[in-house]
Amino acid sequence: MDKHDEILIEILKTSLNNKEYTLTNNDNIEWDKLIKEAQEHKISSLVYYTLDRSVFDLIESDILKEWKKEVITSNLIELKHDKDIINIIDDFNKNNINYICLKGVYLKELYPKRELRTMSDTDILVSEKDYYNAKEILIKQGYVCEEDRNSIHEEFNKYGSIQVELHNALINKDIVCMENKDFEEKIWNSIIEFQFNNIQTRILGKNDFLLHLLFHMVVHAKYMGFGLRQLYDLCLYIKYNKEKIDWIELYNKAYEYDILEFSKAIFYVVHEIFGVNVNENFIKNIKFSKKDINFLLENILKCGVYGKKELDNDFSFLYKNDNFHTEKQNISHNILKFMFPSADFMSKRYSYAKKCRLLIPIAWIHRMFFGGIIKNKTFYTIKNIKYSIDTRKNRNRIMKVFKLPK
Repeated sequence: MDKHDEILIEILKTSLNNKEYTLTNNDNIEWDKLIKEAQEHKISSLVYYTLDRSVFDLIESDILKEWKKEVITSNLIELKHDKDIINIIDDFNKNNINYICLKGVYLKELYPKRELRTMSDTDILVSEKDYYNAKEILIKQGYVCEEDRNSIHEEFNKYGSIQVELHNALINKDIVCMENKDFEEKIWNSIIEFQFNNIQTRILGKNDFLLHLLFHMVVHAKYMGFGLRQLYDLCLYIKYNKEKIDWIELYNKAYEYDILEFSKAIFYVVHEIFGVNVNENFIKNIKFSKKDINFLLENILKCGVYGKKELDNDFSFLYKNDNFHTEKQNISHNILKFMFPSADFMSKRYSYAKKCRLLIPIAWIHRMFFGGIIKNKTFYTIKNIKYSIDTRKNRNRIMKVFKLPK
């Protein structure tokens, strides 16, 4: 682990203890790297506000000036996002929509300041009977429903406003195969009423919320990876809700849904690395080594908040994981997908391929040479291919070691 990563984790630990982080000397900290890392994990504002003011004297003035500007901008955006969310919740309440606000809306209230928890989108689960009406409300507010790209939610965008992901389910079975129908049905029986910025809303029950955070990590660990903010979210949730969680039920559910070993690994990191107390059942009789835990933590640090840190979107076929494949088949299969994407994929990017499917092979060549070799240069194309495949192998190793469901 690099020095700036170690300091970053120490800052997060300090924040969890409601203290300010202090330094007696600069200790050769590369602040530009630390700030960039914080930005990649979407915890830049949190880190900034956790530092004792004396630490700012140790940071180069130009770097500090740019960082402060970025933090202020981020905070203003989040305050605007809060207003967007309130407007949506208010309309849902007035129209008796049966909904549940997921993750960020509640987690924001646990942060030292609400705006320090960034949200690029807000996730809202809506019951089947109210889903159409919920869509109509968003459209009346000026949102536009984007082309369907996900089996469990639709995306709604409005210029200058937060993106909304309207969910019909919680777990994406296109990525993780698990039998969780019972969980999806029963969550509606344990909804908690909650005040978000002085407006009444609804969130998942205490155990369901924590289980959903774990499910979310499982999906991202397999598909794209997840970063420090997700770990910090989990730490905060446990810190403020530890006594309200039925840990025996959580243990049994994690076992039932085949995510127990992964949950143990994550709780071990939360306990040992971040110093947050968790139920002892999740950190005793650990079957994995310290080397495995360090590998998991290093992978989290590499990922960034959306799992795309240092990864190029043009090579996403190589580093994204699919379902129902062995490691060898998975990588081989995706190399072919990278070289020869589907007709639907190509027709969205090349108008001539959309007009005439017979021109798909021409579009493959067009993409390979102009989109890859010429755009990125041969050396960078080869480098990105190798890095993307290595990233994929690392995620497959995590799946294997921590027994993630396929």
